[in-house]
Amino acid sequence: MALTADGIYAPRDDDRTVTRLAPMPATLDHPTPQGHFGPYVPFADLPSRAPDQYRAGTRIDPMWSHLWDGPQTANWTSRADVARAIRGGHLRPRRKHEEMVTAIDPSTLWFGQGHRNRKRMLASALMWRTATTDQMAALAQVPALCGLTGSELNGTITQMVGSDLLNVGTLSHTLYDVPPLLRPTVMPKWKSQSRQLSYADWLAITAGRRVVLGSQFARHNLLTTELSLRAAEFTNLFAVLGELCGRVEELLPVQSRQMADSVWIRPDGFKIAVEMTSFANADLEAKIEAWANTLAKDETRSIAVVFVAARRPATHRQIVPRLSKAIARSALANVERITARVAQRMFWVDWTDWFGEGGLVSTHFPTLPVYGLKKDVVNPEITDPWRILHIGDPSRTPWKPPSQEYAELTAQQMLGTQMLLGQPFWMRDPTTEAELRKRLEVWMIRKVGGLQQPILQGDGHPDDAKAIAAWRPEPLKLPVTRWPPVDS
Repeated sequence: MALTADGIYAPRDDDRTVTRLAPMPATLDHPTPQGHFGPYVPFADLPSRAPDQYRAGTRIDPMWSHLWDGPQTANWTSRADVARAIRGGHLRPRRKHEEMVTAIDPSTLWFGQGHRNRKRMLASALMWRTATTDQMAALAQVPALCGLTGSELNGTITQMVGSDLLNVGTLSHTLYDVPPLLRPTVMPKWKSQSRQLSYADWLAITAGRRVVLGSQFARHNLLTTELSLRAAEFTNLFAVLGELCGRVEELLPVQSRQMADSVWIRPDGFKIAVEMTSFANADLEAKIEAWANTLAKDETRSIAVVFVAARRPATHRQIVPRLSKAIARSALANVERITARVAQRMFWVDWTDWFGEGGLVSTHFPTLPVYGLKKDVVNPEITDPWRILHIGDPSRTPWKPPSQEYAELTAQQMLGTQMLLGQPFWMRDPTTEAELRKRLEVWMIRKVGGLQQPILQGDGHPDDAKAIAAWRPEPLKLPVTRWPPVDS
């Protein structure tokens, strides 16, 4: 299929590669609990990029498990909580409690035994806001975190709680054995702790962002983390980033306050912003309208947004019809948005379309099938405005960079993601990461000496203007002048 002038927007409505799945009923009512993208198979039956012990089938499913049946708000425990309970005589301290109130010296924290695990776990917590211990194991490559339940805590966890870096929580009734939850704290000692890190490590952990707690809606965050882990495992995406890297104005040359729950980057550089929608609250239409406005400003047309309706089948009619109608109305609201092809960069999908039931995945999930408006639709009120697009497959939904300059900038952004410790570990190439670190360290030496450009090593010529212009080490948009970090 040939590329078109307007990039992603183009498989034809009669293209068999687009319409080969089962037709959708006009009512969008799922005929079975398994959605429309069948057949569905166990996770183990799909080819996986993740090592066996970190595969999706080994983790508790946040949609179909007691994580969903329990309370909506998690109960969190911090270092201060444990210390207060011990002082008040309400807790008989065990070894794990003593570790949870004992801060580790920063030099030991970042350079002692297990320091790589601690760095990767902190980076993952900052990137994704909330994760189960099983999810954290898959993100940070820490096998000791696999299979923990209830109040079981790994030594690395208790050390990081004691250093005021992580909180431990639970999202379940006390009757059920579910994995503990982890989230970052406000990190009150970060200013002194981070000064022990090299610039490369600080960048790899924080992505160059200020340390903020971020939105802490536990169930919503767990669903986003799990979905992104599955995308990293089963698709051909180049990078999978969390909310920490979700600010649109850092991804696109537009002014916008939009923040995606997750950002997936295809091998061709096209970006997919993921918005997890667990409840049809009063802000739903406003969020969709804001995204439509942002996409209309994006002249590069290099990002799409997909709204994922994460719900149980019983609440299908509370979310899906309202979500799909709001997307159609916002995308076609005015001539500006129609001209900017907003309708062909706003999609939706139901969780059960990708994952029919607990432990099952659509055989089409690797190409990320979603519902998008048909190309000729100008009236959002028509009976059947939707078609199926495979936005994870560049050959079916192609994107053409608007210029060579933007293509190079996109490539630089993608290269920079290889340093970020917060994305699933198997998506980072160790050789590329090592080379990035080496060049970055030399760049910092030159910067201290008053030279503003990084130097190339190996086959590159140190001061070749062309070579230097083609290399930019910062991932996405980094405050490269802010070192040491000044925020606490």
